[in-house]
Amino acid sequence: MTLTAPGPLRLRELVAFDLRHGLPVVWRVLRERLGRGAAARVVARYAAANLGPDPLRGLRLHADPREPLARYQLRSALRLERALAGLPRPLAAELLNEVVAEVGAAFVAALAALDAAAWAGASDDERRAYARGLLGRFPNSTGEVVAVSPTGLDFDITACRFVALTRELGRPDLTPLFCAADTRYYARAGTPSLRRDETLAAGDARCAFRIRYGPDGGG
Repeated sequence: MTLTAPGPLRLRELVAFDLRHGLPVVWRVLRERLGRGAAARVVARYAAANLGPDPLRGLRLHADPREPLARYQLRSALRLERALAGLPRPLAAELLNEVVAEVGAAFVAALAALDAAAWAGASDDERRAYARGLLGRFPNSTGEVVAVSPTGLDFDITACRFVALTRELGRPDLTPLFCAADTRYYARAGTPSLRRDETLAAGDARCAFRIRYGPDGGG
């Protein structure tokens, strides 16, 4: 299988992902935890929130052309949080965490997953080109490829719009929700292993992603 570098993420892909994967995940998580009736009421409030004001409307728009995509993703989480506000606070927080983690893991699987066999059979130049394209699939982040090998990919995220936007919004507590999505995806059977000892959300200078494939890592 040829390792072809992916192109940048487009808004239409995000919208299609939400319709095919994101919204079904939201419904599944809410239905399993709340039951069909209560879940339907939350979904109705979420739909109403999507017709309301933009929760990010007061934040300065930066020049990065990918920022609207990062805002699209964060906006969805904020509107879901609003829809959950009628529930007891601990339950609402738990459901928001679970939905963001599950939707984020589905996002990686659907739009940014890497075939381990194709990766192993590629040249280092092909791996680096693919990795740079892969980083471009995440509109919230700016990163650089550190190292590639037949069984591994190391990259650093040096800036994250989720971190910046949630801080500008006065809600830095939301940032770890998005970190949990990566953890959720890589914890599943059949996926590569992830080590990430440094994160921007924790105040480090980078998010240090160290991904391993094959018998020792999965995938």
